[in-house]
Amino acid sequence: AALATVASLRAGLAWLVPLALAAPLVGLELWFDARSRGRRLVPELCGAVGIGAFAPAIALAGGADVGLAAGLWLVLAGRSIAVIPFVRVQIARLRHRDGPVATSDRAQVAGATVALAAVAADVRLVAGAAAVSVVATLQAWWVRRPPVPANVLGIRQLALGLAVVAATAAGALAS
Repeated sequence: AALATVASLRAGLAWLVPLALAAPLVGLELWFDARSRGRRLVPELCGAVGIGAFAPAIALAGGADVGLAAGLWLVLAGRSIAVIPFVRVQIARLRHRDGPVATSDRAQVAGATVALAAVAADVRLVAGAAAVSVVATLQAWWVRRPPVPANVLGIRQLALGLAVVAATAAGALAS
């Protein structure tokens, strides 16, 4: 509360708007989690997209315009929308169950589309949107190959997530 007060005094209240918009998503995730159903697809997506609201909140607090802030959230949302179903399919395949490849494919298309919408919000985010699209393409290829061990999958996704963030930041800062 003290840090939020200091941030509000220094940057105004605009930075709270993305957090307010994300509150229903986070609330839905918590509702599922309280009922021990937090590992389902919908709450995982809601939680990931909701927590992504901190990026635009930080950007707005730092003086960024609304277009850039909204676009940052779209890039992160696109990454989450693509990666969560892919990882779920890969884990199912690791456990010798049928992993619905089509579900992962639809998620890759949806994630790349959401990330590309970020470019409409701010053209400086083209590198971030391109990075999400490249990752989506890789995941569409990987889902058709034998699954890798869970630790390799996790490390790979961490590296890809950092690459998306680095590409997004580099593109936004280059202009």
